[in-house]
Amino acid sequence: MTSDRRVGHAEEKSQLAFSRPGGSLRYAEVCVTGGLGFIGTHLCLALAARGVRVRCVDRLGAHTRGVVPRDWPRAMAGLPGITPVRLDIGSDSLDAALEGADAVIHLAGLPGVRSGHRFSELWRENTLNTVRLAREAARRGQRFLLASTSSVYGNASQLPSSEHAALSPLNAYALSKLAAEQACLTAVTREDADAVIARLFTVFGEHQRPDMAFARWIDAILSGRPIPWCARTGTARDFTYAGDAVAGLVAALEHGRAGEIYNIAGAGPTPLSDALRVLEGILGRPAQVDRSAPSTGEATVTSGCGRKTAAELGYRPRHSLAEGLERQVMSVLAAQRRKSQGRRSYVGACEGAPREGPNRRLVVSAAPQSASDNGRSSSSRTRARNCAPSAP
Repeated sequence: MTSDRRVGHAEEKSQLAFSRPGGSLRYAEVCVTGGLGFIGTHLCLALAARGVRVRCVDRLGAHTRGVVPRDWPRAMAGLPGITPVRLDIGSDSLDAALEGADAVIHLAGLPGVRSGHRFSELWRENTLNTVRLAREAARRGQRFLLASTSSVYGNASQLPSSEHAALSPLNAYALSKLAAEQACLTAVTREDADAVIARLFTVFGEHQRPDMAFARWIDAILSGRPIPWCARTGTARDFTYAGDAVAGLVAALEHGRAGEIYNIAGAGPTPLSDALRVLEGILGRPAQVDRSAPSTGEATVTSGCGRKTAAELGYRPRHSLAEGLERQVMSVLAAQRRKSQGRRSYVGACEGAPREGPNRRLVVSAAPQSASDNGRSSSSRTRARNCAPSAP
């Protein structure tokens, strides 16, 4: 059993990630669509911590269920610098979201490669809504940052994949996001839009959507259920901690060049089997795995070249897989503790910058195995990548 002291420490550190403070941003007021989603909540709080006035735009759809507590929209309204705006960017007037804003960060859309959404739904939510929002931002002279996905690379012929690598989307979700990218690039050339694209690589961390892999694995291990495993042998992902993803998005907002694409990646690809061993080491419990036929429509390996992003944005990931997973586990345990005590203390856990300090091994049961062999070290996080030269 976990001691109260250890769970208390977990609750203390269960805070949404902030980019490291770096002074005021040049955009005083920013609209964040999808602001109540997994990445959106991290981003809104990070921007507010930097003194930015934030419009947290969300329609409160199914993507928010299970990601944050039910009272989070009300709680967000009570945080300084954040104004929640409930609207559907596909059908409602955009004035409440955009009027007076200096920039837009567009995260809203239907998520996930395995979501099961029809292509018509993905096209409407991920492509057509992006077109509408990007054009309106261009008309108002606002900077527009699209959060895209590494899924557009598919089974890339070049690893790590540079932003100029050939694209080979393998599923409807990736196609809808690629079309959204093309719409933004077209707006730059035809409408003089100030649009930038950030391709995110497999983001994880506190308050991850419950349908995503690590959230499902943690829940299964803690409850003693088997993890459905349909990954091909050799499957690996470039996992990016939420705090790093936020730092990359803020850097792209501040320093990205109009019409350019930037990879926001982690420390390099980690095999899924190794990631599971890291998680077992953190939890101190073995995972049960229920293997089935490999899934189709997904890349075997993703790996983002960070050369361009480092050179132009100054972005490099700071968190290892083990560090990020430990924080994600601690947030889950803290949420369970609050629920068992009938408490609603989420806002207090989110206000202010996170406390800095050395990571501590989280013990849930006896004899945890070490994750040090599988987690990325600080040196590996900042290592130079062997990327192919970028195209001019």
